[in-house]
Formats: sequence, structure tokens, C-alpha cells
Amino acid sequence: MTGKFGRKTPYYGANTAEIATIRQIIDYDDFTDGAGTSGYVDVTKTLPVGALPMGWMINTTAAFANAATYTPVDGTTIAFVDGGGGDDTITDSATGFVTAGFTVGDLITVTGATTAGNNTTYTLTAVAAGTLTMATGSITTAEAGIAGVAFVTTVAAAVTVGISGDTDKYSADTARDIASVGVVGAMVLAADAADDCGTAQTIRITVTETTDFTDYEAGSFIFNMYYINTV
Repeated sequence: MTGKFGRKTPYYGANTAEIATIRQIIDYDDFTDGAGTSGYVDVTKTLPVGALPMGWMINTTAAFANAATYTPVDGTTIAFVDGGGGDDTITDSATGFVTAGFTVGDLITVTGATTAGNNTTYTLTAVAAGTLTMATGSITTAEAGIAGVAFVTTVAAAVTVGISGDTDKYSADTARDIASVGVVGAMVLAADAADDCGTAQTIRITVTETTDFTDYEAGSFIFNMYYINTV
């Protein structure tokens, strides 16, 4: 069966809608520090006039992470202190916490403690060279002199996709995390995702840390934005 003007397939005109993709590899070094908890990068290729966003995907190939770790040379310098009704603390007579890079707001994961319940993740409310402080109830069993104890930060890396001035324009779910290797994305966009499609849009990717964006030391991902090209 032939279509209009003798074509073997129906003719719908030159400007039929099509699905297109913006794809870019982005590294930690490409980000601009937002002078706070967030950093951002603007994607090189813009969403063109008339583009209707459908969704986006990020494939994290190298996790955004703070590499602050601490394994005392002699674990006997470490003590877990139950503060009762006050703040709980982990103390270090070797005063290595600040040098290791821990900061207020960090999540630290402890391993190697004798008491299994102390091998958990803590949120730091204060940091001094010889003391890590966390909320009361964090430590329920005091212990000291732990030979194999170690501390590693686990820092959130929440990613949003939007534009300058509306950094979650394309992110209905703002809890997406790239602190580990894997794939995250959103095929359900924010309610205003298609607003202003009459002008080209520069996509801005924002990554937010717990305390300071510069706590990150590395990270890399592949970004894809899918849209319907109507023009």
C-alpha cells in the first residue's frame, strides 16, 4: 500500500516529533563549588526550543565520596563513652580525628569495636582532635582499648537535575544518591518540567553533600537526558 504522493509509507510532514538524547560524561573536576554544601555543573548541550523532557539517567562509574578514614596505629588510644543523658563521644588520646579529615555533619562508620552495637554509623555533631561527639543514645556500651578499630566516612551525594534558579526542575525525587557506583534516574519529572519549553534550557546538575562540597575528592558519571523534539 502506498501513501500520499506515491510513497510506500504514509507521509506526515518533515517535522515529526522524535525522541532525542543529551549525553555527557561528567567528572568531579568539572563541578563548580557552590560555596557551601552543593556543587554544580552545566551540561554543554542545551535542551532545544520545543523540547519536552521525558526523563534522565545517571550511571555513576566512580562514587562521589569523602576519603576521610582513620585506623589508629594503636587502637588502645580509642574509647567509646556513653554520656548518659548527655552527648556520647568517641575519644582518641592520640588526637588523630581532625588530621584524618572528619568534620561536623559527617556520617562515620565504625568497624572493629569489641561491642557489636558500637560497630555502626554515627552522625558527628562536633569534632575535635581527640573527640568525636554524637547525640545521646548513640553509644550504649562503653569500651576502651580496641586494637582493630577503624573509622570511615560515608557521605551523602544527593543529585538533582534542573536549571539555574530551579535546580530540581527535572527531579520529582530529590533523594537520588551517587555516593556509590550504580544507576539512578527519574522517568517521573517535576510538575514544571515542561514549563518554558519555548526557549532553550541549559541543564544544571547539582550534587549536595552533608557539610561541604569540597569534602569530595573524586567522582564520575555518565548523564543522559531524554526528550521529545517537537520542532
